Amino acid sequence: MHQELCKNCTHIYQGNFCPNCGQKAATHEIDFNFVMHEVPHSAFHLSKGIFFTIKELFTRPGKTIREYFEGKRINHFPPLTYLLIITSLFVFVKSLQITFNFREVKKTDLSEINQFIDKNFILVLLIMIPLYALVYKLFHLKFKYNYWQLLVAQTFIIGHIFLIMLIPQLVFFFFPETRSSSKNYFFPLIMAFQIIAYYQLYSDTKSLKIGLIVREIICYVVATLIAVVFTVFLLGVISELSKLMHR
Repeated sequence: MHQELCKNCTHIYQGNFCPNCGQKAATHEIDFNFVMHEVPHSAFHLSKGIFFTIKELFTRPGKTIREYFEGKRINHFPPLTYLLIITSLFVFVKSLQITFNFREVKKTDLSEINQFIDKNFILVLLIMIPLYALVYKLFHLKFKYNYWQLLVAQTFIIGHIFLIMLIPQLVFFFFPETRSSSKNYFFPLIMAFQIIAYYQLYSDTKSLKIGLIVREIICYVVATLIAVVFTVFLLGVISELSKLMHR
């Protein structure tokens, strides 16, 4: 059988893919035909992977994350890539709202911490990723998942929360008057998603475990309180640094 020299790592092998680095044996010259093939091919695989991940996280979030831990990853987007893409879409839609003046007028009676969270909402959610992972690990010490696995789980969850928030933002873009009426159920929906995700992650049976549900609710509340306290602390540090810089 014909032997190939990998153009990426110089490993000599037989077959269609290099067993050392995974590169294809057949590489084509970059020309017009290459671009016409590569662009739609890449876009198809991008959309296929992300739509599958979105569907799975909507329908069975915890079980999907557990399967990802177990190595079933070929059809899924990597968690960090998923987070970056969804967050970028969220930022883009929010920027369009600001550009076309579709955002709700900012209330002047908001507290300082609420103004900080409103202004830095994306940063606050990203900060929550390692904090939530730590709290969930402390609450589930007897379970097999380590901190780094829970960090991956929380990255998937926060990325999907951005998607959940993106959907009403698209509605707000065309119907800004609906913004205030949606706030009553918006955050409970996010809370319910995270609780369900972790319940499914830790429950490997179809029977309902009331104790585990209560644990996940308590864990979510504690993690959120810690995140709020940390945000207040961060606000204080930023405020003091700002004062020092303006002296």
